[in-house]
Amino acid sequence: MPLSWPRVLLPGKVLQPPLGSSLTTLSLAGLFHSLVRYGKTKSGCAQRPAWQQYFDVPKRWFCHFYVVAVIWNGILLLWLIQSLFFSRPFPVWFQELLSVLGEGSQDRNKGGESLSAFLVCLFVWLNSCRRLWECFYISVFSKGVIHVVQYFFGLSYYVLVGLTVLSQVPLRVWAGRGDRLIVCWYHVLGFLMFVWASVHQHRCLMILANLRKDKSGEVVSSQSLDHSTLLALLLESRNGLNVQDY
Repeated sequence: MPLSWPRVLLPGKVLQPPLGSSLTTLSLAGLFHSLVRYGKTKSGCAQRPAWQQYFDVPKRWFCHFYVVAVIWNGILLLWLIQSLFFSRPFPVWFQELLSVLGEGSQDRNKGGESLSAFLVCLFVWLNSCRRLWECFYISVFSKGVIHVVQYFFGLSYYVLVGLTVLSQVPLRVWAGRGDRLIVCWYHVLGFLMFVWASVHQHRCLMILANLRKDKSGEVVSSQSLDHSTLLALLLESRNGLNVQDY
């Protein structure tokens, strides 16, 4: 008789797999899937224990990310503009916070780093404004959910990304001594990539939103969507362009 798991037959003896380790493995696997899956991928997996569902929040709470991003990164962008163009230093408490994250750069690249930081802060803020507008006026959210850990990770990301960028600008910018903004080839390339990715991501989002509406413009049930190859390509394209934006 061929050997098989979970039971192995031996002469006069039956070996069983360790039950405790199997349950632990299944529990850890279920917890991992609960953490990383969201929306349809979460609802499409096996039935989850009731205690895991207590940590779910509505997927439409994605818009909170962009509310925080628009306000916080808008403030950081304003401080950077005041420093670069009006010689106003960052607040003292903010300089101390940046020094914890990084020591700031010296005089390398002669203005290229300052322009890079300015463009990154500007693009993050513009992208957040666009995504917030799309959440309110274009996106059609399903009844999907996300894990609360994913939710707080998203909030912390949009808070930390601006801090990380400003922690790497020259120290003289922190002090409000200004800096020359020198345009390099990678600034132009980054600008073109950002515009291209933003336009095409918006188009993908428009198509996906229209798939959830009937001819009269009314929102239809998400269950009626056909999970075709075209829909999969749209989802992958949107997610890929989102990665390119950042």
